[in-house]
Amino acid sequence: MVNVAQRNSVYQTIDRLLRAGLIAVRETPCEENRPERTVYEPTEAGRETLR
Repeated sequence: MVNVAQRNSVYQTIDRLLRAGLIAVRETPCEENRPERTVYEPTEAGRETLR
């Protein structure tokens, strides 16, 4: 189970989900004049866990 109790723990939660294999990096687009962003998607294990 992943609990996001505070906003500052979002990155820690993402890290835990990645380590658990529940999400994966989909892409890291870089648009002009904007910071790089990372897009995540659930893995099959993540979808099963959600169900």
